[in-house]
Amino acid sequence: MPDDPFALFYGDVPRPEAEEAAKRLVPQNAKSFSDALTRVGWRTAPSTYIGCEEWFTLPERHMTCGDI
Repeated sequence: MPDDPFALFYGDVPRPEAEEAAKRLVPQNAKSFSDALTRVGWRTAPSTYIGCEEWFTLPERHMTCGDI
């Protein structure tokens, strides 16, 4: 977990809302970065992607999935 999830993930989100969201953070398994992709969840499970004006976590080039 990041030392300061509020600065990294929630930027200008009001603190009470950011604290509620931070309670739901869970560690990501490192295998997700190296294992072969066998399916993509967004094709079968409802999902939402929220774009931000001030994004500090990923460079913009990593925010699209291309032709998965």
